[in-house]
Amino acid sequence: MRDSLIFYVNGMRQEVRGESVFRTLSDFLRKELGLTGTKVVCAEGDCGSCTVLLGRFQQGRWNYDGVDCCIQYLFQIDGMHVITVEALSEGGVLHPIQQAMVEHFGSQCGYCTPGFVMSMFAAWCNGEGLDDSGIDTTLAGNLCRCTGYRPIVDAAADLKTRDIPPAFERRRREREAALMDEIAHDDTVVIGDGTRRFIAPATAEEFAREYATTRDATIVAGATDVG
Repeated sequence: MRDSLIFYVNGMRQEVRGESVFRTLSDFLRKELGLTGTKVVCAEGDCGSCTVLLGRFQQGRWNYDGVDCCIQYLFQIDGMHVITVEALSEGGVLHPIQQAMVEHFGSQCGYCTPGFVMSMFAAWCNGEGLDDSGIDTTLAGNLCRCTGYRPIVDAAADLKTRDIPPAFERRRREREAALMDEIAHDDTVVIGDGTRRFIAPATAEEFAREYATTRDATIVAGATDVG
């Protein structure tokens, strides 16, 4: 049994326990780690400005989900790798997604830009969602109030011709795989702050036993309703 969360943010190990596990991911990124490239506008999961990636190994492959971190709680990301917009470029070299946004004039005020970039990054990493029929769905969770969507859609479409990862992106994925192996576990996680408690049972049987004795518990899955 473990009383802490362990996850990575841009390759840096984080261990969180106590009442801090009930903070939103956006609050932790901006206030605790100073990663202010992740913007918060609506704080309700509607605009997508706070989009970050959650990387995890599922069903035999790496999967990257773009999530609104303003309604994502830390207790939901144990064992995952959080990737923010700060991690995309390296040594002054823009990631192909960022370069496409520059070339197609996909940004004006720029406040929504990190969220759009990260939504496209998730699709680019997963190898789906950037074809002509998928771009609108990929960007459906992001709102822009000044640029207009055509330049952004053009940037996303251009990524189909840039599907070879740059060297620094390949290195990031190799590092990520090694890091995630280090924190893989089969432990039950139990964390409380004296007034509330979070439990992540390791097995279905353990979940059933816990729920049988705590019938007023809130079951958390995707949890956008909780957010």
